[in-house]
Amino acid sequence: MSATASAFGCDVNFTAQGRNGVVRAELAAVEGETGDMVVDALVPLGAIRIRIEGAAAPLQAIAERCQPIDIGKYRLRVRLDHGVWPYEVCRRLVHGGFGGGEEAPTPACFRDLGLAGVCSREIVEGAFASLVRKAHPDRGGSVEEFVKLRQAYLAALRHLGARR
Repeated sequence: MSATASAFGCDVNFTAQGRNGVVRAELAAVEGETGDMVVDALVPLGAIRIRIEGAAAPLQAIAERCQPIDIGKYRLRVRLDHGVWPYEVCRRLVHGGFGGGEEAPTPACFRDLGLAGVCSREIVEGAFASLVRKAHPDRGGSVEEFVKLRQAYLAALRHLGARR
């Protein structure tokens, strides 16, 4: 999954020489497990935490490269410790953040689970659990229906950046 459009704000927390630091950043693009940010200060390479405005939890990442692009501006290349960027982050990049503007289309995997939009992992797991009770071959469902439901469930977890 790749997303680039309107950047949005986030904070980058890091530790350098035993001291904690926070830099304001604009997340500009994401693809797979990597992302590009524009920051106002040099960020040391290594482990960082990215707190995105409106997101529930910070993302653990590695700062791989920090290059100057202008006076007081740096391009920071980061790689997530595990997984890919959550679907919500990509949606916000492409569609300009929370609220306002046109709503992003619901991915097919969420529709296949009977969900009308992006939601939490717990909601996806609950929807899958209720649907699998009817679709499982041991309960009178077909193998094809069960496989399609399982694929939708795994795809939805990938969209959310969850590990299974």
